[in-house]
Amino acid sequence: MNPRFPFPAYPNGWFALGFTPEFPEGEVVTRHAFGQDIVVYRTRDGLRSSDPHCPHLGAHFGFGGRVIDDKLRCPFHGWCFDAAGQCVDIPGAIKIPPKAKLRSWPMREQNGVVFAHYDAEGQPPEWGIPMLPDDGWTPNQTVLWTVRSHPQEILENTVDSAHLIPVHAVNSATICRAPVEEGPMFNVALNLIADGAIVNMPGTVNDVVLDVTMHGLGFLVSLCEVRNVGLLARQRIYCTPIDEERTEIRGVVNLQKFSDDATDQQVAELFYQAYVYDFALDFPIWENKVYRDKPILSNADGPFMTYRKWARQFYSGGVKTAVEPLSLQHVEVRA
Repeated sequence: MNPRFPFPAYPNGWFALGFTPEFPEGEVVTRHAFGQDIVVYRTRDGLRSSDPHCPHLGAHFGFGGRVIDDKLRCPFHGWCFDAAGQCVDIPGAIKIPPKAKLRSWPMREQNGVVFAHYDAEGQPPEWGIPMLPDDGWTPNQTVLWTVRSHPQEILENTVDSAHLIPVHAVNSATICRAPVEEGPMFNVALNLIADGAIVNMPGTVNDVVLDVTMHGLGFLVSLCEVRNVGLLARQRIYCTPIDEERTEIRGVVNLQKFSDDATDQQVAELFYQAYVYDFALDFPIWENKVYRDKPILSNADGPFMTYRKWARQFYSGGVKTAVEPLSLQHVEVRA
């Protein structure tokens, strides 16, 4: 349990371990997530992952391990493990010990992102993450941050409409559609009125709708429609807890193509730079705030408790958070 929060440090669900180019075929890559190392390797049939240490004498596969004939080979004594984690070859041995097995992690690779599934009790995935369309969108532009916070805290910003004026300098922020919950999915829409200078459009006032959908506490996709100019951008946030204090945040930005390639690339770059600058404005607050289990809320606040109640499903041991009823479906906040 993270001492800063009344819920476990590691929620259950799908979490990003990196972007596709970081995992070339034949290489063994080490990632640190959920308080431990995970080794990831690509075979001809796709990505595989396992716990990092050989069950023989404990060598770490990430330091000298190799992929040979789609099998993970230990750097110490050459024991080889198949995609299911079972040892299938030991140099010089006549018999393979039946307990010589690695724990494998469920993996997915979608839209240029590599995911692993975490469950505190070791249960298999009960839900998946959607494949997003790539046709008609500009190529992924990505960024990686490490922040001293928790995924639940980070995604809570999506319902915190009141912070958008003092932190992100918008003129007004409205929860324009009440949250919709369907199992591990949570959707909410916000309407922002913002100075166009944020995306290098000085002298304009942008009418923006953010249609935000979360899939568990590890993946958020936001469709950002600038209605006054007919632009649609897609921003993705992937939150992965790496230890009890820190979370890796991977961001991806795409622009729906609307013009020639040169113009699309130029506008996509503007949106990307604005996203990288604007999203990071929250970091000093996240890293230094405390979590109020029972916050004192006003009618200017968004549907915090609806979100927190939904988030409880991702913890195996339950959550001590008190859930208080609050209905703020159409609250407008003005400067």
